[in-house]
Amino acid sequence: MDLRTAAVLALLCLVSAGCGAYSEVKDVSSDLLWNEELQLEGKSELSPLEQRMARIVHPVDTRLQSLIEVVRTMEPENGGTPDLTGVVSDFAWVNGAAAVGLEGEVQESRPENGDALPDLAEVTQKASEWDDRGLHGLYGKSRYGADVVLLKGMHSGGQKTGYLVLSLDFAALVQDSPKAGELVAVSRDNVLWAGNYKEASQRLAETDWDERLESGVRGRRLVGDREFMWMARYIGQEPFFYAVEIKGEN
Repeated sequence: MDLRTAAVLALLCLVSAGCGAYSEVKDVSSDLLWNEELQLEGKSELSPLEQRMARIVHPVDTRLQSLIEVVRTMEPENGGTPDLTGVVSDFAWVNGAAAVGLEGEVQESRPENGDALPDLAEVTQKASEWDDRGLHGLYGKSRYGADVVLLKGMHSGGQKTGYLVLSLDFAALVQDSPKAGELVAVSRDNVLWAGNYKEASQRLAETDWDERLESGVRGRRLVGDREFMWMARYIGQEPFFYAVEIKGEN
């Protein structure tokens, strides 16, 4: 599906979540795929609220998905490390990238001084829980030193040799989108982007998301006198959440 004209409302797992996760939520999310050219204009099976959320989320998530597609295909070159220069220069909201060993030792980084990298000790400790070749997401500057960390295991001869680690500045990803102020993005206990909702975004971050996900990958959340529609966005098996205020609904 063309990333310039398509996105997913609800799980937005696409290939980033892997076939297993996709099969589990396919029935929930299959009707929430839309084509911007065909459905966001004119007749659509989405409700007006869903269409509005689609327009707000689409510019942001297609940028994110374009990076995910690149990272998924990055592999060590000739037994060395992946090409880090290109991914940092092509995506302005990627603060830093590194190839690190299993204990977090830096093999190569961009920028080379490593100042823009997340807390590698914390990242690799979490990464040691996974033994797959898929992409994973970590969230929270307070714990990991970056809003979002993309993480993928590197392998050689069938053995895991280390990790590809990228740190993302979520504000830089979102702020140039046309309706950035109307979008909120949170993870568990972390505000990734508050938009025009400084107080409400913090309360959304404090939501018991595990409980919410038991009943679906999208829903509504009342915060004071405001009501939001939210949707889970997975990077690998790890979700964060987009939210948009519900306005003018009868």
